[in-house]
Amino acid sequence: MTSFWRSSLRLMAHTSPEKAMLRRCGADLDGSKSPCYDEGITTPERSPGMNITHREMLAQYLHGLHHNRVFQADFTLTPPFSSPLNRENLREMLSLCLPMAQEMTTQMRRERNGAWRVQVKWHGRLGASIAEKWRTGAPLTDREQQVLNRAQMLVCDMPKGTDSERITWLAQRLHQSAVYEDPPLGTQAHRRAVDAAAVLLEGRGNCQAFADAFCLLAALCGFTAECRCGFKNRLLHLWNEVETPEGTLAVDAVEGSVYFEKVPEALFRGFALRHCQGRKQP
Repeated sequence: MTSFWRSSLRLMAHTSPEKAMLRRCGADLDGSKSPCYDEGITTPERSPGMNITHREMLAQYLHGLHHNRVFQADFTLTPPFSSPLNRENLREMLSLCLPMAQEMTTQMRRERNGAWRVQVKWHGRLGASIAEKWRTGAPLTDREQQVLNRAQMLVCDMPKGTDSERITWLAQRLHQSAVYEDPPLGTQAHRRAVDAAAVLLEGRGNCQAFADAFCLLAALCGFTAECRCGFKNRLLHLWNEVETPEGTLAVDAVEGSVYFEKVPEALFRGFALRHCQGRKQP
């Protein structure tokens, strides 16, 4: 664990949608009044350059863009940093802040003052993409059809009941059908373990894969599930939220658990990303 870093993070956006998202996250656009936190927070060594609080701001910003269907970002990170940043650990940091993304492409340039100009583009998760195509009748690839067929097999015998009972059944069914596995970041095994195909076709995956698969299962049963991310035991963790007439349910499919509250603070200590609302981009 590294010691708490009291310096402030300056995050500047370059396009109108990103600037609007930064305003929702409480960041100052010109970098002159970036928030400085004075509580003793520590950060895992695997997340170089930033402490948890500063990564929260960046993660809120990127997650907010993703939620509003803006799948690209162009921003600048300005020093000082808690440890040197390079291309490798910047990519790692983006992977931690955008766990719901896949096929991410990045361009990075270091400025003379030590700041990093970062441009990143990504695609949404596989399960959510299949769910959208299934709703609209759009054509599927062969692999997407395989994932959809497996998902339909899992939910075909769902029993009747209240919304909360059906969602609990879905979470437990997914939990029982696959094994949690989290290979090291950046490895080929990790890249195969992060989406719905890993859980539904191979029977194993990490929390990203479980959350992605649950989005698809929920859609097939008439629910809309959103991915949420935060920290569990100081490690980044993904779960789902489902809005029902009975209230908001938080679902951790890794454990097969459902929580009858919007943010299960007792389980996911650290932070839970704010639900950034705004006009969806085409």
